[in-house]
Amino acid sequence: MKVFKRVYFRIQAGYVWGKGMPEHQNDIFRQELSQIFTPMNFTLKENTITSASDEYVRDNEYLYCHPMNLSGALIDQTIKEVTVKLEQAKSFKLKQVDIYNDICLYEEQELKSVLNSQKKELQAKLINAYKTKRKDSYRGLSECINIKERLANSLHCFNCQRGIVNDFIDNVFSDLIRQYKIIKIEKENITGYRTAKNQ
Repeated sequence: MKVFKRVYFRIQAGYVWGKGMPEHQNDIFRQELSQIFTPMNFTLKENTITSASDEYVRDNEYLYCHPMNLSGALIDQTIKEVTVKLEQAKSFKLKQVDIYNDICLYEEQELKSVLNSQKKELQAKLINAYKTKRKDSYRGLSECINIKERLANSLHCFNCQRGIVNDFIDNVFSDLIRQYKIIKIEKENITGYRTAKNQ
């Protein structure tokens, strides 16, 4: 497992919230970012959305470069190196650096092992989430989605690995349905779930 830090470089580049910034100023800002990050072996990620800010990536490190915040996941040493570079910038001013929680990049088998170790706990959470007071009362998938979100957040995993977490919980949920611990009903194009009475 590799550990990164979630980091925000708060900057002042002339951007006004709700108004943006002049196009020529934005061009200068983006050009200076390229001059900073390209020599550090970061690559500009191809933009699929025309209005999105630039994003620079290097292996698993990345920075989304909005003209108010450069935010992403970096290792400690890179944070120090980037801070020095940004302090020397001419088209914008670095105001502060905020470092938040760890972000973990797991080996796939490692992540699956962690998830397997929590399987019984996840089963209990799903069974509890779908308990209803009435037999004719059912719940949708939002409870399951919330459990996925909370688990991924607790593991501090990269967004690219949330699919593994989601698939694992989907399988646990399906197993509970196959074992009739959670009852599934389909009525008038609506699917609902509830915990079996004996659980």
